[in-house]
Amino acid sequence: MSRGGGKALLVHGEPQVRNALAQLLRGEGYRAVVAATGEEALALAQDDEFRVVITELELMGMGGVSLLSRLSPLQPKSRFILLAATGSLNTELLPRGHGMRVFFDPWSDEELLVAVRRVEEAPHSILPPSQQQTKPKVTRVLLVEDDPADAMLFETGLRLRHPGEFAVTVAPDMANAEALLRKDKDSFDVISLDLGLPDAQGLQAVARIQAEAPHIGFIVLSNSEDPELAIETVKAGAQDYLVKRRAGGTNIAKSLRYAEQRKRAEQHLANIAFHDQLTGLANRNLFRQRVAKALGNCRRRGDQFAVLLLDMDRFKSVNDALGHDAGDAFLQQIAERLRLATRETDTVARLGGDEFAVLATGIGAPSDLCLIVERILAAVRKPIDLSGTRLNPTTSIGAALYPISGEDSDTLLAAADAAMYVAKREGRNGYQIHGAELTRQIAQKLQLENELREAIERREFMLHYQPQISPDGDFVGAEALLRWLPPGRKVVPASEFISVLEDTGLIMDLGPWIVRTACQQLGTWRSRGYRVDRMAINLSARQLLSRDFTQLVRDATRSAGLSPKDIELELTEGTLLRDTEAMRTVLGELHRDGFRLALDDFGTGYCSVAYLRNFPIDTLKVDGSFVQGIASDSYRRNLVGGLIQLARRLGLTVVAEGVETTDQRDALSEERCGIMQGFLFGSAIAPDEFAETAPRAKLDRSVELLAN
Repeated sequence: MSRGGGKALLVHGEPQVRNALAQLLRGEGYRAVVAATGEEALALAQDDEFRVVITELELMGMGGVSLLSRLSPLQPKSRFILLAATGSLNTELLPRGHGMRVFFDPWSDEELLVAVRRVEEAPHSILPPSQQQTKPKVTRVLLVEDDPADAMLFETGLRLRHPGEFAVTVAPDMANAEALLRKDKDSFDVISLDLGLPDAQGLQAVARIQAEAPHIGFIVLSNSEDPELAIETVKAGAQDYLVKRRAGGTNIAKSLRYAEQRKRAEQHLANIAFHDQLTGLANRNLFRQRVAKALGNCRRRGDQFAVLLLDMDRFKSVNDALGHDAGDAFLQQIAERLRLATRETDTVARLGGDEFAVLATGIGAPSDLCLIVERILAAVRKPIDLSGTRLNPTTSIGAALYPISGEDSDTLLAAADAAMYVAKREGRNGYQIHGAELTRQIAQKLQLENELREAIERREFMLHYQPQISPDGDFVGAEALLRWLPPGRKVVPASEFISVLEDTGLIMDLGPWIVRTACQQLGTWRSRGYRVDRMAINLSARQLLSRDFTQLVRDATRSAGLSPKDIELELTEGTLLRDTEAMRTVLGELHRDGFRLALDDFGTGYCSVAYLRNFPIDTLKVDGSFVQGIASDSYRRNLVGGLIQLARRLGLTVVAEGVETTDQRDALSEERCGIMQGFLFGSAIAPDEFAETAPRAKLDRSVELLAN
C-alpha cells in the first residue's frame, strides 16, 4: 500500500498524546500540524489545507463534535477521525461525509493507521457514522481501596454512567494489589489508588504501586483536599488526582481513560526514543543505559559481562545490487537471528547502519564468551533469499570483557571496536576478543591522537616532495607527502599517523593547509624557472565530501597562478566506496574543471575494473607491493603488465610506485609503464632540497643509458 503525504491536523489537549500521534503520522509520510484547542485548530484551518484531521471528543472549551462541524466547510476534502473516551456519543451530530471514523479509547495505532491510509483509497466516502464506529473496549480497572462503601460507590457510578465499559477488580490493601499485579501484569489497563491504605500511606502508596506496575497508568482517589498533596502526587507519577466526595461516575471514567491514554502515549514515545524503528531492537541510547546498569550490578557482585560489536561484512554491496528496501529487509532478518542466538538476559541493539551490538551478562569465563560469539556467527552465516537472490551473510565481531578490557562504558566500547577492526583486518567472518595487546594499541592510539592535536596547534607539520620520472629519465612532476616534525625527534612519515588523522577527523584541520601549501610550492618553483609539470596531492574521503571542497581547490590553484591541469588529486580505492553517488558528483565536478584524478594503491583494495568506468579517473598508481619482485617473478611481471595494458586501453596514465632498483625500472620500462616513483629516483625531501635534487634524477638516468 502506498504511503500518505501532505498535511495532517492533530487536535488534542494532552501534549504527550499529540506528540505520539505526530510521530505516528510522520512515519506515514505526513507533515503533522498540532493544536491544543478547537480555536487553534480553526485558525490553522483558515489558511491551510489538510488531508486528515484527527481530534479528541473531550476538548476543553469547544468540543470535538462542534469543531468538526465548523471545520467541515473549511476542509471539504479532509478525512475526519474522532477519538472518543466514552461510548456515549450522539452520532447524528457528526458532520456527514469526510470518510468519518470514530475510535473509542483505547484505540490501537494499527487501527488508526488503517483509517489514515484509506485516504489514498476513498478520501470522499460518505458512510453513516454509526456504521463506522469501533466498538468500545472494556477497560480493566484495579481499584486499590480499603473502604467497602467507597469501593461500592466507585463501581456503581461507573456501571450506571458507562454500562459495559469498565470491569473493576477491588484490592482492599497494597499487599493484595501487589499480589494481583505479580500474578499477571497485563491483566489491568489502569489503576485507581487510595492514599489511606492500612499498609501504605500517602506517597509511599504511590511509590509501591509504581514499583510493581510501572507500565500501567494510575489515578489517585483520596479523601484529602490538600492541594500540596495533589501536586506532589502528580509529580510522583499519578496521571490525575480526584477528591472522592466530588468525583462522580463520569469524572472518574474520564480520568481513568485519560490515565490509560497518557501512559500509552508515554510508552509509545519511550519506544521511539529507545528502540530502532527498523528492527525493533534497542538503539544506541538504550544500549548504553543497559551497559551502565550492568556496570553497577557487576561492581557490587564481582561478576563479569561482555560487550560485543558486530559489523556486517560488505553490506554496502547488498544496497548497491538490490536497493535499499532489500537492504532493510536484510537487516531485519539479521536482527531476528541475533535475537534467537542470544539469551533472554542479553540485550541486542542496532547502533546504526549495519552495526549491531550485544550486551552479554553472566559471563563466568572467557570460554563462555567464545561460545556466545560462535553461536552468533553460526546464526548469521545461514543464507538469506532476497528478491530471488541468495546471499551468504557474514559478520566481524569484536568483544570486550568487563573488567579485563575496561571498567567504564567508553573504554569497553572502544575496546570492542578495536577488536572488531582487527577481526575485519584479518579477513572478516570471524571474531577477536580484546586482550592485553589490543589494550596497549588503544592506549598508544589515544596518546598519538592527543599528540597530533597538539602538533596541529604548534604547526609541527610540513610537506615533503617526491619526484615522478618518465622511463626516459624526464622529470614529470612531484607528489606532496605530509610529514610530522615533533621537537627533539626524527621526522615521522605519514604512514605512521595518517590513519589516526582520518579516523578522528583531524585531517579536516590539516586538509586545507595541505592543498594551499602544495599549490603555492608548485607556483614558487615555476616562478624560479624550475620545470615541474604537475603536483600530486593526496586526499581523504572526508575532505572530498566536505562542504566547499571544490571551491577550496579552485581558489588555491588560482591564488598560486596555476591552472587545474597542473594539479592531480589522488584518492584511494576505499575513498571511492564511501557514499558512491556523492563521490561521483564531486569528482565529476572537479574533472570538468580540468583537475586530474589519480587512483592510488590500485589493486590493494576492493575496487573492480567496473569502478574505473563509473568515475572520471585519469591515472592509475600501481601499488609498490606489486612492483617488488617484478624483475624475477613472472607472475608479478604478467600481473603488472596486464594492469598497464588495461590502463592504456582505457586511456589512463600509469604510475608505478615503490621503484627501488634498476631491474625494477627496466622491467617496468619494457612493459611501457608511463611514469615511475620510488627511492631509485629520490625519496621525499624538503622543498628547498627538491629543486636541486630532482633534475639530477634525469642526469643519472641519462648517464646510465649512455653507459649501456
